[in-house]
Amino acid sequence: MKISHIRTTICLDSYNFDIARNESGVLEIWAENDLDLAAGMGMAHAYDRLVQMVFTRTIGQGRVCELLKDSEEGITIDQTLRHLGFQHNAANQAALISASSREFLSAYCAGVNHIMETHSLPFELKMVGLKPAPWQVEDTLLTMELMSYVGLAESQGTAEKLIIQVIQKDVDLAKLKAIFTPHLDGVDDTLVELIKQVKLYEAPIPTDLPFKSFIPSLKGSNNWAVAGKKTASGNPIHCCDPHLEVNRLPAIWSEVVLHKSGRYAIGINVPGIPGLVMGRNDLVAFSFTYGFMDMVDYFIEEIKDNCYRQGDDYINCPLVKEIIKRRKGKDITVYTYRTPRGVLELDPTSEKLEDGFYLARAWSGTEAKLSSASSLDALIELLWTKSSANAQQTVQKVSISANWVISDRADDLRFQQSGLLPIRTHSGLFPLDARQDGVGWAGFHSPDQLASIDSTPESGYIATANNNLQPPDKPLSLSLPSGPYRQERISMLLESTEQITLDEMKLIQRDLYSLQAERLMHLIGEHLPNNDLARILKVWDLKYDKHSQGATLFEDIYQGILMRVFGEQLFGEKVWNYICQGSDIYADFYAHFDRIILEADTNFFSSSQERDQMVKEVVERVVSRYDGVAIPTWGARTLFSMTNIFFQGKLPQWLGFDHGPIMQEGCRATIVQGNLYKRHGRQTSFGPSYRAVTDMAEDQMHTVLAGGSSGRRFSGYYTSDISKWLNFEYKILKGRD
Repeated sequence: MKISHIRTTICLDSYNFDIARNESGVLEIWAENDLDLAAGMGMAHAYDRLVQMVFTRTIGQGRVCELLKDSEEGITIDQTLRHLGFQHNAANQAALISASSREFLSAYCAGVNHIMETHSLPFELKMVGLKPAPWQVEDTLLTMELMSYVGLAESQGTAEKLIIQVIQKDVDLAKLKAIFTPHLDGVDDTLVELIKQVKLYEAPIPTDLPFKSFIPSLKGSNNWAVAGKKTASGNPIHCCDPHLEVNRLPAIWSEVVLHKSGRYAIGINVPGIPGLVMGRNDLVAFSFTYGFMDMVDYFIEEIKDNCYRQGDDYINCPLVKEIIKRRKGKDITVYTYRTPRGVLELDPTSEKLEDGFYLARAWSGTEAKLSSASSLDALIELLWTKSSANAQQTVQKVSISANWVISDRADDLRFQQSGLLPIRTHSGLFPLDARQDGVGWAGFHSPDQLASIDSTPESGYIATANNNLQPPDKPLSLSLPSGPYRQERISMLLESTEQITLDEMKLIQRDLYSLQAERLMHLIGEHLPNNDLARILKVWDLKYDKHSQGATLFEDIYQGILMRVFGEQLFGEKVWNYICQGSDIYADFYAHFDRIILEADTNFFSSSQERDQMVKEVVERVVSRYDGVAIPTWGARTLFSMTNIFFQGKLPQWLGFDHGPIMQEGCRATIVQGNLYKRHGRQTSFGPSYRAVTDMAEDQMHTVLAGGSSGRRFSGYYTSDISKWLNFEYKILKGRD
């Protein structure tokens, strides 16, 4: 059976639904009930994205060497994933989902398995000789575990481990505390000496977890909603653009339009996960940005004779043994040790623990009784939610750290922070001595302890962009939020306009102006020499468009300032280069470093005059570097290609699995985020992976994907949205004609 533009009725076991591609290539499904819809979604995902689903599942299970490729990299991936324990946790969570969610998910699995049983396998799977096992409930939960941790929760853990590593290297503690103020105030000399004794495994610099290069991560996003009193239609307008890796194909998201009993739902989901994570139905629109909640902590455990110390006692570490099967080499045994605080980070091939101090890692997703199971329940409930109030209650059950913006046809705007926030005794940004009583987590805060807005604000809008949304009267959840610039720019544009139209919202989504550059130019501008090169920066409009030379020159000066302050004064030049160019640490937390410069922090500068002199020297050096040399445009500086996740750029360009090169516009601090750097040994680019705008007065959404609706290379919809995406154009998905 081939899914075409002609609406076709499918009878699949006890499930019945109609399916067709609309004119944009997005699959639409019609059904009388939720179970039929779920089966249709499963069939749609397997038809268009089976390689993506199987690839993700195989990695999550730690079975790369068994099912895909037996190599040294595959061994590392398998060891890491077994050590993280996603597969075990998914199986545990599968037993905890509600009866209605299990029924829904079982129908989804039936749709996936129907395609695997009745259709020829994609040739990528044939190439490696992989005949996929049937899709099961726990496979969806495993996919959710990976999406919840990789690039989201683990970014906080990476920052904490970086702090541990640089303390071990005797960096200036006062300077380190200044960057992360006030969250390292609890680090004293006694703790520093203990940290120095820790056997650090998988240090952030220069090694990292290689499996993450295959899993998309959500590094930033924008979403906002405007109430009817500020719109031309008199109804809310809702916008979102989640920022993920856009240098990969197929597109991360799968779009779908659903119809049931006179209602409709339009939006995106992740192949392998039914429901919608962002979008709208006929009554309510919902979307989220990553919340940067600290959901990972480290504890220092003393180990002796395979026992951990608790007070004066030594207690046996529980051990899990697993076998990694290999296609070619000898099978490998992986050993995972736990303490009451979390999983010990150590060489997973070591059965006998060497005495000493180790880190135990706790992640909310594995330490809480309910995590991905609760999130799945919420996504299914969210599909047909009828009001903003109802949707707000529903997303409180989501275990992923997210900032949800919700709007409905009754003109009710709401905001809700979600995530499993540990009840902890400190900021969560440095490790504690686990030998002491009471240092572990004491459960998790209830949703009423998280940030929320329960009615339309007086301003008439709600906007989030990974910024600091920490309520002063609630437990600390955001020790390391991202920068404020994107959210402030969105708010500035919304406040400057009355009677906003949908087209004006689209203009905001393409905005390339940098408030970060505006603020730093106050420091840089007065030190520019009076020559033609400097004039390029003097007349720069502070926009990161692809033709801009000013953006390139500014970035060179800015990076030079960062190197002088944090490379030469604190981390060392090679380490700082890695932080900025070889990891996502700076990309996530750049505003913390900006503050040191903008405020002329006294831990780094004796006075603002010393800071200004340093800026002057960097400006002169960078400008002189271009004497007689053409400054490249920003687009030339940010070229990248979209590469197929299965072949990883190893095939010739003419085969069409990859797309590009592409000139990326924007930067870390513009609404159109454009982050380009090396991540886990390969080039990566973060940007708007999906743009959606909808006026609640209408029954449609204006959307575009960084890719296309199909994951099959020889489908006409593999790259069908890319041209629109690059040119800030949209297609229209209709809930009703």
